[in-house]
Amino acid sequence: SAQRAKATSVVLLNQQAHSGRGGKESVNYIDGQTLTSLIEDYLHTELRIDQAKAISRTLVKQRRERNFILCYLGADSYAFVHRTFLEYFCAAEIVHQFNVAKTLSEQELIALFDTHCRDDDWREVLRLICGQIDEQFVGRIVEHLATRTDLENWDGQTPLPELPLAIWCLSEVRTLSRLGEVGSQLLECVIRFVTNANANATDRTLIQFMLSELVHATSDLGTFWPNRAAMETCAISQIDKLNEDGRFVWPLLVANVLGDAEPIRRMATWRSEEIYISSFRLAALQALAEKWPDETTRELLAQRAADPNLNEDERGDIREILGGMHSEFGRIVLTRDLDGVGPYLDPQQPVAREHIERAAKQVGIRPEEVDATAASLSEHLGWDITRGAKPDEKKTASKKATNKKTASKKKTSKKTKAKRRRR
Repeated sequence: SAQRAKATSVVLLNQQAHSGRGGKESVNYIDGQTLTSLIEDYLHTELRIDQAKAISRTLVKQRRERNFILCYLGADSYAFVHRTFLEYFCAAEIVHQFNVAKTLSEQELIALFDTHCRDDDWREVLRLICGQIDEQFVGRIVEHLATRTDLENWDGQTPLPELPLAIWCLSEVRTLSRLGEVGSQLLECVIRFVTNANANATDRTLIQFMLSELVHATSDLGTFWPNRAAMETCAISQIDKLNEDGRFVWPLLVANVLGDAEPIRRMATWRSEEIYISSFRLAALQALAEKWPDETTRELLAQRAADPNLNEDERGDIREILGGMHSEFGRIVLTRDLDGVGPYLDPQQPVAREHIERAAKQVGIRPEEVDATAASLSEHLGWDITRGAKPDEKKTASKKATNKKTASKKKTSKKTKAKRRRR
């Protein structure tokens, strides 16, 4: 049909462009002669249309001037106006070959995932495919990706892109209840991966991978994870088995999968002699601030920020999280270099007016709003940043007076009760 011919003209461009010939930078790029030749060949051999050459040129022009799917780059070169078109049409054609034309077998589809599971350019395409095929096939793909990680022989340092991709593929399924066994197997792989993560101290590649890929993927699937019983069982018991890098992301993973603040609060006050336990507690507090930014979390952060049993660096990190719950201004204003990380200002001392104004300017707060913003942050933190975290003399005096009145009332009440007994 004419509609199929038009769609295929785009798909042919997509397949050629997505092959990435000429390097990664040429993924969304094709020269005009190749484009028209591809369309012409398809129209002639597959649809047996006469005047294929003229029609192919018309189709290219239409895609550019009427549909605005293609853009002209100059020098007889074309590209999709947005990468989304590239990814969508590529996935659509693969799904058509698998679901309708039956020219792509299940083994070939799994092989496609096997080939491109570590290719960032194909990630969205593979996800889109999983959203358009039967969940039983997605289950087999996810199972294959999980098996491919080969955690038995993993060195504990190399990122495994197959793992977050498997989670993302699972998140595209509409009826997850049918994939309980696959979900359980994948979750066990994630737990083993995080437990054994032990990167080189000078190489942060693995920790960055876990934060940007693994945590992100679990956040997308969230509490819809099928059969998450393993996480419910080991959320707390697994802590002492984790290596340093694993502890850094564990609270975030548990929060994403379980959606329950209680185990995260327990992690936030975890006691251990391990030298890196502070990073674990901070990760838990960060997870609480991001997923449960309520009064309970604010109070817990305020308590931890004033805990004398913690060192000053950890208390400073907690104040940064507490301030960040309020605003970007709150996140940076208590740091010396206004970057949200240590070294931190002494909370016992007033924050200089110049420093407050610089922080406000950096985050785009208008001059007339600076005082109100600082006052709002002070109320959120529990102390006045313009005066320092020192007891207010008037409030202290008022509190003492109130205590005296209370004590006096108690004495009077006791005397009254004694007289009544005598009577």
